[in-house]
Amino acid sequence: MNRMLMLVSLFGSLVAQDTASCDPSGKCSAAFMTDHFCTACATPLGELIKQMNGDQMCTINQPLYNSPEKGWTKMTYSNYGLDFAVKTTTKSEQDNPPWSGVVAMEAFNGDCNADYSALSGDGTGSITSTQTSESGMLEITRTWELASASSSTLKVTVEFKNVRTDGRLYDIEAFYGTRDDWVGDTDGPTKTPAMVTSNGVDMDVSGGNAVVVKSGNEAVILYSPHPSARGLYAGCCSFANVMRLPDPSTWTGEDSSNDGSYAVYVNVGNLEMGQTTSADFFYGVGEPTAEALNAVATEAATGAIPQPEGTDAQIFDDPHVRTLSGNQFFLHGVGVFDYATIPGVIKTQVYMCPFAPCTKEMMDTGDCLTFINAVAIRMENVENVHHHTVVLRNSSLLVDNNSSMMEERKGDVNFTLGGMVITASGKGRATELPDRVDHDSLAACHQLPTAGQVVPKSAETQLAAKRSIGGVWQDCTRNEWTMTTPDMAIQIGVIGPFEDGYLKEAVGDRTFNLDVSGVKDMFALEGIINGDKNGLFVVDPGLNPEPNAESGTLVPWGPHGNVQEVTAANVKGADVLFPKEAIEKLDAMCGKQQAMRGMLVKEGKSATKEQKDGWKSFKSRPSQRK
Repeated sequence: MNRMLMLVSLFGSLVAQDTASCDPSGKCSAAFMTDHFCTACATPLGELIKQMNGDQMCTINQPLYNSPEKGWTKMTYSNYGLDFAVKTTTKSEQDNPPWSGVVAMEAFNGDCNADYSALSGDGTGSITSTQTSESGMLEITRTWELASASSSTLKVTVEFKNVRTDGRLYDIEAFYGTRDDWVGDTDGPTKTPAMVTSNGVDMDVSGGNAVVVKSGNEAVILYSPHPSARGLYAGCCSFANVMRLPDPSTWTGEDSSNDGSYAVYVNVGNLEMGQTTSADFFYGVGEPTAEALNAVATEAATGAIPQPEGTDAQIFDDPHVRTLSGNQFFLHGVGVFDYATIPGVIKTQVYMCPFAPCTKEMMDTGDCLTFINAVAIRMENVENVHHHTVVLRNSSLLVDNNSSMMEERKGDVNFTLGGMVITASGKGRATELPDRVDHDSLAACHQLPTAGQVVPKSAETQLAAKRSIGGVWQDCTRNEWTMTTPDMAIQIGVIGPFEDGYLKEAVGDRTFNLDVSGVKDMFALEGIINGDKNGLFVVDPGLNPEPNAESGTLVPWGPHGNVQEVTAANVKGADVLFPKEAIEKLDAMCGKQQAMRGMLVKEGKSATKEQKDGWKSFKSRPSQRK
């Protein structure tokens, strides 16, 4: 495919970006296209970002798919781009009824403030647009990105900022999709609710974080990894139709082949004055076969850029977490850490311990791996009692019985504890006695590619099939627990037992993977799973000397490549949920507690030897956190 070349100066910097050029087909903008996806040729003045009729925000030109049957084919009706609209709620004590609030769609003028300077000149790169609503309350910055020439998905990152001078914004709701659902050669494509994970797309659901729209030879997957995401569809031919659907966060539907509109809905919650948050959306195109749809969904969910064979995609051996905002951090630490906590409601803590081969010399050189060997969960302010606590270690599930004693409940299938429903959600039971497994065979179980740590990618298949039993960790274990509360759900996979000599047997022969979903209020969530947003993760000033003072958020990648080093403090002794006797034994076997080190790694990039050595060096450094 011929693509326009970028003009560069002798110093390699961008001089000009021609966004008006079309590719040889005459349909696609040569400035923003891959082998599979493109935007339509620019309108006058070379604009790839423009405002459609109405008050919706500026949008990218019409999307097209390089169909194996028909070549470049439009994926919306007429020449429509993709719609994006936002609702906000403002409240005051004078509202009637009190605190009911006023819900309004934010209007925007035609000034798109488009920035094309990050386009690469080969069709890839990114475009950014920043707009402030006519109400003067909300500033939105959107970045459209095509990561590589082989990408089938367009990534859209949306940053929301409260620019009010007189108060908070409530329940900021975003809708991304199209007012008219033409796909390929039909104005009545089949729309299906779907659930996208790193394993692919499951369309045997009545509601999920995505919508699949397909015709005879072409298909679209529209998806968001945000915890509140929901695929929606309604009648044609106004985007307001999907925006008017009641209770969009819990919407359900069946296959529909009428002329309609569709969108993915996200609620990013409340924003204080000056506060910023973000959400990602993915628009993927492909053939309507199960294999092709799963490949597109997996690309969207993992965000991985296709790499040549032999490329080191898994960067380190250490376990890692993907926070709710979508950032991936490799982790190393010893002792108790806050994992997911809503103050006054629920606390979740984990205990991390070095693996058995670790020696003092290996710890000093950064060669030790540390894993989660125990989990503690406490429901706070429970009716009639102060709290209830659950502790998981090995295959045990210990629950307090309103006294100082802990009761073994691993044989139970379903019970309620202080408003938390505890369910044995795996394909097996905790009472089973499984054979030991080699840790190499379960290495992928620590590679958690989607927001909130959802399903690890299977080594055998990318097809996601709906199963009547088995939770999100079913590719790794038969022993799973789901803890469901009104404020969030926690899915826990009990991984192992591992081979003799890999873990410290007196601590435990199993590790734990945790998935957090259904979070009611992301801004109230403390702990590792939201650590890059709630202040738990602190950028190491020696390695990342220029934090973002304006927003208070983490520096994107640091000054030394596609990585960033952060630290997180241990839970203080008085706040630890684990029984005192258990902590004393764990500390004696695992060694002195050490603050967590984390490394944020940009996806789709191979680790250089320098980065690998840098991570080892960072793990070995004395921590400044207590």
